[in-house]
Amino acid sequence: VTVLPSAKAIFLIKYLVSMVRSAISRIPPNSTSISICPGPPTCGMRTKFGLAVALSHGAEFLIMDEPTSGLDPVFRSELLDILQQLMVDENKSVLFSTHITTDLERVADFICFINQGEIVFCQGKDEVLQGHVLLKEDINLLTPETERLFIGLRKNQYGFEGLTADPRSVRQVFGDKVLLEQPGLDDIMVYYVRGNQNG
Repeated sequence: VTVLPSAKAIFLIKYLVSMVRSAISRIPPNSTSISICPGPPTCGMRTKFGLAVALSHGAEFLIMDEPTSGLDPVFRSELLDILQQLMVDENKSVLFSTHITTDLERVADFICFINQGEIVFCQGKDEVLQGHVLLKEDINLLTPETERLFIGLRKNQYGFEGLTADPRSVRQVFGDKVLLEQPGLDDIMVYYVRGNQNG
């Protein structure tokens, strides 16, 4: 008999219950037998099954490719909760690739951002988020010299918005009254990829 830790047990039970409920809801009238997985498996079913198998083997290191892609919001949230609990309570390691940056903000400890095969940055999540700021100011304050302070810029006739990893220099150049905002991972990655934009 294998005794599973709480996070594993809870997930496996939820998975089995959801499969049985799905099968029961599809029972045609006067049917004498049912299949637990009628029809082709959905994206959510494949993810649930894959994770259930990995957890049942007592894996210490999970590698997942786009694990939350195509999942409904409820199960996506459940899956992230389980991964977080595995990392914190059971000392497991999880490596997953994703384009959904909100997932990273919720559960990641360390982020490697890869663009066109090149590593842009590889840092702790808090270091990434706290090490960048957004500045919004009048376009007339922007010069070729000050543009060098920014990783990326968006410019229009009214003003500009720029991402920098050097907030101290920005304050020295533009003054202490400038408004600096905390960017999200989406903002940071977009500015690194797109650089300077007009429009």
